[in-house]
Amino acid sequence: MLTVSLLMPSRSLSKIPRECWDSLRANERLRQVVVVLDAPETEEKKAEGERLKEEYPGWDWVFLYTEEKNIASALNLGIDKITCPLTARHDDDDISEPRRLDIEAAYFEQDPSLV
Repeated sequence: MLTVSLLMPSRSLSKIPRECWDSLRANERLRQVVVVLDAPETEEKKAEGERLKEEYPGWDWVFLYTEEKNIASALNLGIDKITCPLTARHDDDDISEPRRLDIEAAYFEQDPSLV
């Protein structure tokens, strides 16, 4: 079964709507969440990350703190941390359809020529 890493840029963990995370919860193939934050690492920001890990267990969480203003460069930092065969790009205000990642991963399994 193909698994999925989620790559998300954000300016602030605390401003990501709960609906965003809740919409991802039903995806059984989602194994890793990599959040690239356009902010310096602080104790407060690390605590926000710990709260997310507690509220949404079961995912391998990676938080990268950078002051990289170019979103492409920031996302490239996150790509280096991806561990799953499939990567989903997700904005911090996106609300996904239920099981979207599972459905998309199944298509990749059915047709290996997809890129």
